[in-house]
Amino acid sequence: MLMVDGRPYMTIERNPDSQVVEMDGQRIVRTFDEGRLVSEDIEDASGLTTYSYEYAADGSLHRIIGSRDGQVIGTRQYHWSPLTGLAYYTDLGPDGLFLYSGDNLSMRLGDTVRVQDGQEAIMELRTGLSPGASADLERGEDGSATLREEVDGGVLTTIFDSSYRPVREELADAEGTVLWTEVHEYDSTGSLFLSRRDEGTRRTDSYYSIGMLTQQLIFEDGVVIERRSWPGDGTRIVIRYRNGGPYARIIYDDDSNVVLSLEML
Repeated sequence: MLMVDGRPYMTIERNPDSQVVEMDGQRIVRTFDEGRLVSEDIEDASGLTTYSYEYAADGSLHRIIGSRDGQVIGTRQYHWSPLTGLAYYTDLGPDGLFLYSGDNLSMRLGDTVRVQDGQEAIMELRTGLSPGASADLERGEDGSATLREEVDGGVLTTIFDSSYRPVREELADAEGTVLWTEVHEYDSTGSLFLSRRDEGTRRTDSYYSIGMLTQQLIFEDGVVIERRSWPGDGTRIVIRYRNGGPYARIIYDDDSNVVLSLEML
């Protein structure tokens, strides 16, 4: 308990997988899974706001989905670079699309784009989006949205449903040839449970639980060639297939990629 001028100001209750913070008419409940924040409920006089956190296979934060009183209010998606770390993130909500980078932020409302640099005032531009790339947002009559971004390698198109959840992503090169597509499916609670990526003759099905990757199936020409699973103990289990059947089981240390065991099946 934190006291200010002899009065209780904030109380924090910690449990192995949760934390409850109460202060100034606000109650915050955070839930963790193996040390990673997976959900945050913020309750105050205005109602209940919930944030769900999803992570990529490498453990980096991938997406935050916000909802208020059961209705999705926004999706924040993080874009990482292997060279610089976090490159930028997009924030899609009822008021428009926001892109944030290290030195500026951008917002599109209709045909008007406002860009604010860290050292400059807000400017109105007719077209284009920053940082370092251009993007265009179109909204459908059903509340869906389509975002097109210029990225390294071509144009990335992301389609969001009316709840601001990304349901399809597609990367095309400068000539318009589709390099890969990825479709996302959600369960009845709105949590991501399956992503299916098609890239040439290869397909990867990724299964999730509370936003974390638990299993992958990799196909080549419709035939399973590899199965990956993450049991939650810091390892990654890979089963490789040949002629339609498994022939090797390999256990890796998921952090260092070191082989811990190899078994021929």
